[in-house]
Amino acid sequence: MSSTVDAPAVVVTGAAGGLGGETVRLLASRGVRVLAVDVNAQQLDALSATVAEPAALGTYEADVSQPREVRGFIDEAVRRFGRLDALFNNAAILGPAVPIEEYTEDAFARVLSVNVHGIWLAMKYGLPHLNRTRGRIVNTSSIAGISGWRNLSGYTAAKHAVIGLTRAAAVEYAEHGVQVNALCPGSMDTAMLWEGAEGISPDRAEAQRTLESAVPLGRLGSPAEVAQAAVWLLLDAPPFMTGAIVPVDGGQTAS
Repeated sequence: MSSTVDAPAVVVTGAAGGLGGETVRLLASRGVRVLAVDVNAQQLDALSATVAEPAALGTYEADVSQPREVRGFIDEAVRRFGRLDALFNNAAILGPAVPIEEYTEDAFARVLSVNVHGIWLAMKYGLPHLNRTRGRIVNTSSIAGISGWRNLSGYTAAKHAVIGLTRAAAVEYAEHGVQVNALCPGSMDTAMLWEGAEGISPDRAEAQRTLESAVPLGRLGSPAEVAQAAVWLLLDAPPFMTGAIVPVDGGQTAS
């Protein structure tokens, strides 16, 4: 697929992170036109340097918890590409890895603002355009959205809410032909994982052993592996597939 005006146009939030970056690179390699959105402009610049098809890529600095900034990147994608075919709501923060009684109200509100409100905002402003293209939405939840995770109450609550938003939108917009699915990564070798691993053990090697012991495949996943699933949902999943909750977790939620 070449990067032309006929190629699909996709917005990816949280684009400078491990999963976001791998997804952007894979989409661009397929000729998809991508607007990569992240709060960190320097990391977006670094991402741009790693994309093999730079003509397919635009970047936009934004905080997904801010309505004006979300509306801005949706408008920019439509202005730049003339359409919007898919939206990958991947931006998220972990929040503190502490027991509930030590979690501050401000920290809890911030996690929900980015991880839940940010996805709702992107859907709110993106759906009028996706209705026209019978487009696709993929929301990044987590296996923490399927089960409980110790010392991550804000993140776990938010990722459960993402699944609820996904199911609600899938039912609401099915009549428009818009597919809405949730991706649930397991333990991936990313900076966010190691941030949260502090809640398991301050010793990284011990935390890794604990994490890997919970995965039937016996290892951590790579962002590239999960990105393959994200791109499949964004581009290739059958039209009849909507409202699905898709774990990519080495079998962890099956055990």
